[in-house]
Amino acid sequence: MIPILRIRNSNSFIKWNLQIAYVSTWSPLATAFNTRPGRKLNLSLTQEDAGLFGIPELKSHEGFYAMKESAAWKTDALVAESYSPNRLSDYNLESLQTFTLNTHRQLYSALRSVVDSEDIFPTTPVDQHVARLFLFDFEQCGIHLPQMDRRRVVELNDSILQLGQRFMAGAASPRALPKESLPQNLRHFFSVDGNQVLVTGLYADSPNAMAREAAYRIFLYPDKHQEYLLTEMLTARHELACLCGFPTFSHRQVSSQSTGEIIQHCFRVIHETEGLLGHIYCDFYERPGKPNQDCHFTIRGGKEMADGSYQNPVVVLMLNLPPPRWSNPSLLTPGMVDNLFHEMGHAMHSMLARTRYQHVTGTRCTTDFAEVPSVLMEYFASDPRVVRTFAKHFQTSESMPEDMLVRLCASKHLFAASEMQVQVFYSALDQRYHGMHPLPGSTTDVLNEIQNKYYGIPCVPNTAWQLRFSHLVGYGAKYYSYLMSRAIAAWIWQTYFEADPFNSSSGEKYRQECLAHGGGKPARELVAHFLGREVTSSNLVNSLINEINSKHEIIERLRH
Repeated sequence: MIPILRIRNSNSFIKWNLQIAYVSTWSPLATAFNTRPGRKLNLSLTQEDAGLFGIPELKSHEGFYAMKESAAWKTDALVAESYSPNRLSDYNLESLQTFTLNTHRQLYSALRSVVDSEDIFPTTPVDQHVARLFLFDFEQCGIHLPQMDRRRVVELNDSILQLGQRFMAGAASPRALPKESLPQNLRHFFSVDGNQVLVTGLYADSPNAMAREAAYRIFLYPDKHQEYLLTEMLTARHELACLCGFPTFSHRQVSSQSTGEIIQHCFRVIHETEGLLGHIYCDFYERPGKPNQDCHFTIRGGKEMADGSYQNPVVVLMLNLPPPRWSNPSLLTPGMVDNLFHEMGHAMHSMLARTRYQHVTGTRCTTDFAEVPSVLMEYFASDPRVVRTFAKHFQTSESMPEDMLVRLCASKHLFAASEMQVQVFYSALDQRYHGMHPLPGSTTDVLNEIQNKYYGIPCVPNTAWQLRFSHLVGYGAKYYSYLMSRAIAAWIWQTYFEADPFNSSSGEKYRQECLAHGGGKPARELVAHFLGREVTSSNLVNSLINEINSKHEIIERLRH
């Protein structure tokens, strides 16, 4: 059975009523998440075997080939019509495949003409905004360049993709060392494989200070191959930006503004008056070969169809949680709960968007705003009034003691100023890496310079933290967006939800004025309208300072 995720106007924006057709001593949501996977999978959107994601052609692997051929044929026809002066429809450009959109000169010329003058069809501000986004996508791919330069752009994009994938794999790989090189009293804190000790991370949660220090120094020890990959990726990005007419890669990015068992109790998201809004597939548990990354990604974006109906979105929410055992369910740490809420924020952004164009649905918006819904959900995950509704003993259903609950939530507010400072440091480092090239030394030299300037804790000698910083791949020159998004999310929380996180009118207003637009409305305009104030640097800074002060007050109240 497929659980139904119902959104009720009469309740909280984040308080969901789940209905499923089987009985359990757990809550319906817990039952769905803690059922062990079967070997035979049904990834269809209905109970019947309708094919992968409800697509009839995908009942077998041969269906992918048939769909590819069909898509190619339809794309050719749409391309021809789209740059024809007598085209029949204004929906064609949205329907084209990205590979054609970004490399077709005649299509680019037609779009350039429409943006510079006007279209033969009446257009709305949303149409014009999306057309400019498409045009920028074209030019980021160098379509306006001479043929030799375009060829080099393709080569650089391919190189950057491969270097990034190899860097991310290296960033997550464990560090192995002989058992004899680690003191006997520390070995049991780490995994042991034969005569080697495997250090898989920073072990920041270890109760032993010496184990934490050993993990930090070993896991972050400089790696020549990772340094080579990072340097080559930064160099290639800089060349790409310069070819496309930008002084640095930072300028390019800021100007623009994803076999084994799969756990899926695919959720249908149902609104009490509007009906089905979309589907969320949940791939939550660790398994061999699975990327060690918590994320949300789109299978099918929502969009308005030519006949006036709406194509509902299909997304995947992927985590790496410990799988349930026969004797007990999957038990989450507070950090895992935060990640679940964070990624669910992305999923709900995709579910609640109602955009005309698939290109700007849900999280397909400027990076500055894409993290706002996910960061906002972290505030709900840290509020005792919200956590109280689900933090219960898995055997007795007894609620968490109030004192423990309050202290758990308050513990997330410790070191708020320090955490803010480290985010500033990360953002500054990312911008420096993607600024003018060549860099004045190695990436470690640059890190030391930026850390001494922006962070109060000095570098640890013989470590190279940046070689484990996988966000440099997906968020290259855009890591600052986390700070920007946190400022906006804090502002929204303080304005609409801090007094009452279950306020249904605030939740509906947030849905209609923020999430529904996806990227179809410029983010600055959207946020300014929703919050009733201009989005200026001083307002964003004040929002972050207010957040730090608020967390400090919570800690002080507990101390006294």
